[in-house]
Formats: sequence, C-alpha cells, structure tokens
Amino acid sequence: MMRRFRLLSTAGLTLLELMIVLAVMAVIVSLAAPSFAEMIQMQRLRGINAQLVTDLQYARSEAVSRGRIARVNFGQDTAQTCYVIYTATGNGIPRCDCTRAPGTACQPGGSSAQEIRTVSVPRSGGVSLTWPSSQNTAFGYNHITGGLVAIPTDSNTAVLAEVQIESRLDDDRRLRNVVLQTGRPSVCAPNPQRMQVTAC
Repeated sequence: MMRRFRLLSTAGLTLLELMIVLAVMAVIVSLAAPSFAEMIQMQRLRGINAQLVTDLQYARSEAVSRGRIARVNFGQDTAQTCYVIYTATGNGIPRCDCTRAPGTACQPGGSSAQEIRTVSVPRSGGVSLTWPSSQNTAFGYNHITGGLVAIPTDSNTAVLAEVQIESRLDDDRRLRNVVLQTGRPSVCAPNPQRMQVTAC
C-alpha cells in the first residue's frame, strides 16, 4: 500500500513545475496573439471583398434578367462605407443612398426606384471601401450587353472603360476590384505578395 502511494505522488507536478509551464504558455500566447489578430483582420478583408465581387456579378445578372439597367452606387459616412444595387425607370431619378438603412435606400426615388440590395461595411471593423476621387461613385450594368455604363439616366448612357473599387485595411493591405467595360470584375493588389493575389 505504501509503495503504491509513492508511485502516485511522484507522477504529479510540483507547484514550481506548474508555474514554469504556465509562464511558457503565457509567452507563447503573447507572441501568437498579434499574428492571430492579423489573421482575423485579413479574413475580414477577404470576406468583404469576396462579397463585393459576388454582388457586382449579381448586379450584372440582375440587369439582364430584369431587362433594365442595374445601378450600383457607393457611399460613406462617419460610421460606414457602403453600396446599394437598384434599378430605376425614367430620367432624373435621385440616386439611392446606401447610408440609409436597408429597405429605405431608395425612398427619395419613389416607386420608380427599386432597391435590390444594400450592403454596409462598418468602419469599426477596420475594413473600408474606397474608389479613386476622379471616379464617379455610381455606375450601371447595361441590360443588353452586360457592360458598364454611366448613369444617372437610363437613356443615352455612355459606355465606361472601367471602374475601380478597393477593399482596404490600410495602404499595405488592400484588394483592388477592377470592373472592365465588359462588366466582369477582377481582383488584384498593389502589394501582391502580402495579399496573395495578382499584381495590379
């Protein structure tokens, strides 16, 4: 009986050994935490960008299926960057505003503007959508060709050469979406090694 007790007591950890193990684990966690936070931010960036690309393709397909130009309008305020996909009939219709709550983005347009989808990207998450200052915040997809057109009117629209929208955390971590005249989006990055996509 005494012998068995001695075997059990030597199999355990002393308080000193336990404290050393906990100290080593604390060091490992403190080293891993920044890279884990970086991984979460990068996944958020990639997820938001993937949704944007999917929605751009969706807007193009909606234009064809509805037989009407599908419009995309980007916007921002202090709390968010955002975009709304919508259709409108007639000329001089006010653009839908994505800074309003989903379902209310097209209220000024009355019954002639129909909201299809509104997406908000809260600034609190660290990711934002940006576009060149020289570029208009709105464009459309032609319902016949699927190509890019300028709006605000559905008649006499001008064909656009391309549109660029970036999903970004900062200057070093950003994904650029380029929509060419054909209406098809592609993704690239000014820092391709960091972002693991094609170079812009």
